Amino acid sequence: VPENFYLLREILEEAGAHILYASDGKTGLSILKNTEKIDFILLDIRLPDISGYDLARQMRKEKPDVPIIAQTAYGLSGDREKALAAGCVDYISKPIVADELMKVIKRNITPKQ
Repeated sequence: VPENFYLLREILEEAGAHILYASDGKTGLSILKNTEKIDFILLDIRLPDISGYDLARQMRKEKPDVPIIAQTAYGLSGDREKALAAGCVDYISKPIVADELMKVIKRNITPKQ
C-alpha cells in the first residue's frame, strides 16, 4: 500500500537511507538480483503476487548475507516464527513506530568497515 511506503520512506530518509522500492515480489526479487549493494530488506509479508515468506526464502538463496526484516499488519501468533523460519532476521508489526523500526534495523545491521 503506497501510504505505508510513504511513512517508511519518511522515517528511513530522515535516518539517511537510500531506498529502493518494489510494490510486488517479482519486482523486489529483480531489484535484489540487479543491485550490488543492499544493506537490508524491509519485507512486507502480504504482497499482491507472492507470500512474503516465500519471497524471503528466494531472497535468502539469492543474497544470503543481506538481512531481511519482515513487517506485517497481522501480528498473529506464529508470524514471527514463520518469518524467522523463512530466513528473516527479525520482525516488526504495523503500525510502524519510527523509534521501534530504527531499533530493529540497528539491532540487525552490521556497519560496514
